[in-house]
Amino acid sequence: MGSMTRFTSSVKYECHEGYELFGRSHRYCQSSGQWSGTLPECRPVQCDKPEDPLNGRAIYDQLLFNSVVRYECHHGFRLKGPSTARCNSQRHWEGAPTHCVEIDCGHPGHLHNGYVEFRSSTLNAKATYNCFDGMKFQGESNTSICLDTGNWSTPLPKCLAPCKIPTLEHAHVNLSTPESRLEHGRQLRVSCHEHYELAYNATPPRCNNGSWTHLPICAPARCKSLPERPAHGFVIAPKTDHGMRALFHCTDGYQLVGPNVTVCQFGNWTHEAVPVCRESEWPHLGASVVLGARTQSIA
Repeated sequence: MGSMTRFTSSVKYECHEGYELFGRSHRYCQSSGQWSGTLPECRPVQCDKPEDPLNGRAIYDQLLFNSVVRYECHHGFRLKGPSTARCNSQRHWEGAPTHCVEIDCGHPGHLHNGYVEFRSSTLNAKATYNCFDGMKFQGESNTSICLDTGNWSTPLPKCLAPCKIPTLEHAHVNLSTPESRLEHGRQLRVSCHEHYELAYNATPPRCNNGSWTHLPICAPARCKSLPERPAHGFVIAPKTDHGMRALFHCTDGYQLVGPNVTVCQFGNWTHEAVPVCRESEWPHLGASVVLGARTQSIA
């Protein structure tokens, strides 16, 4: 059997959070066996109409509990604060205050070795980047537009400085036209004077924003090969660099005739002619026998 409620018993009605009671909150069991009055109703609470933010508007379908309002700004403005709010059980729109501020991308930046032209930094404003004479422009575009994101459309470019033509010892700079400077990115072509060569087979220097990556050095030329060896002889030389010495030697049974040393000087060995290795000439003593203090030759 179901539960029974006695005569004069009462019942109290309550609504869930966000709802309010319409009707009497209490009913009583009457002698007729019926409850007094009528069943009350729980209806959702309602918030006041949300205000439009300055330079924007509030968009909503309902004002009831848990309804959501969405905020958007007029053209040229952007939201500062949450984009939505929710109607809570206290009949308030829950969320931090929202307002619309004018879109402003700020200063487009300071251009080293150049300058920026712009009249405004608000939505759709245009900035133009200019390099000083002699500078090389490097970037996506020389113009930038203020976007609705609050950012400029292109990053700040660069104005890269040229390099002054250097003065190099024992070298000549090869230029197609008379110039005092080379723009960023260009290579410097160098030729060494006679009897000189580029040290370590250096790669051409390149201009990098006003500075050379390196400067070549023209050093005294090395000898291209070892000195010619004499017949029945050989040459000893640790290196063929400028200033290094080479020694001439003969094989056993031969004597050197001529200078035994030559020096590498500016790509050439100093000796005028290759020395000669001649067969040794020893005095003929014949076979001899040493007996005590006397020497006896055996014919």
